[in-house]
Amino acid sequence: MGRVILKSKAIYAVPDVVRLLECYIGQMPPELQERLQEIYAQFLAGVPQRPETAARDFLRRLEGLDFEFLRPVIEETKGIPDRSSPPHAPPMPLPELPPRLESRPLELANGPRAEPPGKGPLLRYPGMEYPNVALVNTPLTLTLALRQEPPEGGGEGVSFDDPGEPVKVVVRATDCLFPEGDSKPLTLQAGQDSLETLTLIPLKVGPLSLMAEFWYKKRPVATVKGRIEVMPNPVAAVTVRVTDTADLSDPEGPEPDLILRVRIHPTQPKVLEFELESYQDSLSHLTGPRGRVTLRQAPEQKMAKVYERLSKMAREAKDRQHEALEHLGNDLWDLLIPPELQAAYWDFRDKVRFLLVRSSEPHIPWEIVKPYRKVDGVPEQEPFWCERFSMARWLDSGGPATNLSVQKVVAVAPDPEKVQPPLPFLEDEEEYFYQTLPTLRDGLEALPPCRTSEQALAAFEGLDFTLMHVAAHGIFDAQDADDSAIVLEGGRLQPSEIKVEFGHKRPRPLVFINACEGARLGQTLTGLGGWAERLVRSARVAAFVGAAWEVRDDLALGFTQAFYEELLRNNQPVAESFRRARLKVRDAQPENRDNSTWLAYVLYAYPGAVVR
Repeated sequence: MGRVILKSKAIYAVPDVVRLLECYIGQMPPELQERLQEIYAQFLAGVPQRPETAARDFLRRLEGLDFEFLRPVIEETKGIPDRSSPPHAPPMPLPELPPRLESRPLELANGPRAEPPGKGPLLRYPGMEYPNVALVNTPLTLTLALRQEPPEGGGEGVSFDDPGEPVKVVVRATDCLFPEGDSKPLTLQAGQDSLETLTLIPLKVGPLSLMAEFWYKKRPVATVKGRIEVMPNPVAAVTVRVTDTADLSDPEGPEPDLILRVRIHPTQPKVLEFELESYQDSLSHLTGPRGRVTLRQAPEQKMAKVYERLSKMAREAKDRQHEALEHLGNDLWDLLIPPELQAAYWDFRDKVRFLLVRSSEPHIPWEIVKPYRKVDGVPEQEPFWCERFSMARWLDSGGPATNLSVQKVVAVAPDPEKVQPPLPFLEDEEEYFYQTLPTLRDGLEALPPCRTSEQALAAFEGLDFTLMHVAAHGIFDAQDADDSAIVLEGGRLQPSEIKVEFGHKRPRPLVFINACEGARLGQTLTGLGGWAERLVRSARVAAFVGAAWEVRDDLALGFTQAFYEELLRNNQPVAESFRRARLKVRDAQPENRDNSTWLAYVLYAYPGAVVR
């Protein structure tokens, strides 16, 4: 067997080291500059006779000076011999070295110029590293990263214009505990990667989905997703590096004033935990945990009865039924909102316009929570949350799109004459979509309607649309939400059939399902299911609109018209368009307030997103 020649990597690291030194040397004291130039001159003198020894001595002397910005480069040269050369191979050529160390940046052929500190934006590639398998009930470590170099295969980086501003990374995963919290700040530093570790404990055997959300200057700028297989017994693991940036830069719409995070406790399914997050100076004191509540029943069991009642209020509206709706909202306030969050509400109610609820809790109609209190024995009633705030939801998944692109629009609806039972206003809704909607904004193009489930599925898989409007009967399956269906000609379209993912070569669309119970979520055999879960989490649409319970047909048409007119003609942010549409339906006729339809719609979106 031939002898393997080990070659040091030190000599090939020298150009990178010199490049970094030239970026920083101008900011060093004169005596240190002279010392560095002397060390480098000694290295150059030794290169012709013993290049590898000279390089190792050069790096060892620099290491003794303890430069933080050189540490990652030098560490990579230690204990990693180059075994790529076959026995008796000729020596590899020496890298090109600058003749002297100058106090100015050099452009080197083997890489980009290093970044001097505090000058200009920093381009970084968000990433996450983790083992591909883990042991249940055993801590594992994630590495959250902002790296200088792109991942293998390339990728789009994020430009950070103010290196002094930290980047907050929030990790979301179900069926896990975070012993030290689920977020870490990353400090941006010129000339080196930013790395932090975070510990989590998986509590359930099976696939574990991870999502790391990177926040910078009050906005989500990137999302990284990962997957770990949790095993019952120890197995060998391989560390996986994942990098995936989201298209969330340069938004035009305003950011949420307040984010309410809700999660079901990983080991106690009847416990809801609440947290507030705000980047507004006037609300920053509210950021942090805001209590928990313990329900008598699991949320899906309790809310099933609530939705039945709300659907009945849409079918059989009665005089003064709005009082029953208000009492229901008060009951949700008492049942769901812990005292800590109730106290915070009276602080932030007049300071918040855009409210985003981030949650994988699928059952609770947060929009119709109605706060109240007694002041000196006198009751004080607040509006429903969806009346007071421009309000939206998002799942704990990849970040929502901060802008909407609406150019090519398509309707998914059966022939109005073939619908059973009839939808009296379906023909009017389709006529509005194809005749009036294109006039609301320049550049809109209406594509032919999809009548059958096959046509609708083909549209998801390949049609170049940016707005899809679905008008049909909807059926919610409480046993398996992925079997919930939209009823079209010749069959049904189910969430489980949608296998696409938008956001790469295809723009992320707005999807509006104007069908009964289109926004309801529930538990499938493998977890959260339903149209909202499939379209928001898996297909990565930009925004999703649906009804959480039954709606009255004529009021559904009125909501549709009002929403699109505010969004497209008046160019209002999507959540504000949604709020105004509710109020227009509520106030169009006095009796509309007694019908629950105006409260039924749910918006999954970035609240301040606007149509560009």
